[in-house]
Amino acid sequence: MCPSMSKSKKQENKGGVLEISPDGRFIKYDEVLGRGAFKTVFKGFDQENGTEVAWYQINLEAGRAAASLDDLPKLAKSLLTEAALMKSLKHNNIIRCQHSWVDEDNMNVNMITELFSSGTLREFSKNHKCVNIKAIKNWAKQILEGLNYLHTRNPPIAR
Repeated sequence: MCPSMSKSKKQENKGGVLEISPDGRFIKYDEVLGRGAFKTVFKGFDQENGTEVAWYQINLEAGRAAASLDDLPKLAKSLLTEAALMKSLKHNNIIRCQHSWVDEDNMNVNMITELFSSGTLREFSKNHKCVNIKAIKNWAKQILEGLNYLHTRNPPIAR
């Protein structure tokens, strides 16, 4: 049984837990998987399904360089629209967005997606220099199937 924690509150790194989603379903750990200009990706856990997830935290404050303070609500809405689009996509070769919300207190948009433990294809290829051509062809096929799915939506997601 997990120790009870108040929902959507930052925690003092007890057992590596930094935060819990407002609905109490997802836990954000202190393990950073990646970082970008406006976002940080943490390892998380879906308590309902018992699976690890990726917790994307997009900082709207960092977006001030690209948008005025008045534009921040528009930016948050745009990110949530993108998350809703990602939630609607159902294909084995497209990453699935499971949940999203705005944390107004901390000026963040949070998105929960599937976690791929092997990392990016670039990271994988750096760690595994001798990959069989058959495996590479299989990866290419999966990528093309995912792109085809996006191209054939009405309207198309990717052109």
